[in-house]
Amino acid sequence: VLREQPVIGALPGADGALVVGVCDVLVQDEAGAWWIYDYKSGGAADDAAAAQQLRSYAVLLAPHLAGPVAGMAIVDLESGELRAITSA
Repeated sequence: VLREQPVIGALPGADGALVVGVCDVLVQDEAGAWWIYDYKSGGAADDAAAAQQLRSYAVLLAPHLAGPVAGMAIVDLESGELRAITSA
């Protein structure tokens, strides 16, 4: 488990725009795959920008992880729900 990992980089095709953020939690499972989680509360948990944030983190982190990114989800701190995010 890795917590609060910095993420910085340019996404492919982003015309040099940088993504800068902090990935709340990365978990490696027994098979070696990684799961990306981000904590949100209120309306931010349902915001499309939150899903895109996780997708961006996955693209930028994947080359640095010893295993594939298997999935990602938003953890809604208010409801306790886990919202899976698709990669596309």
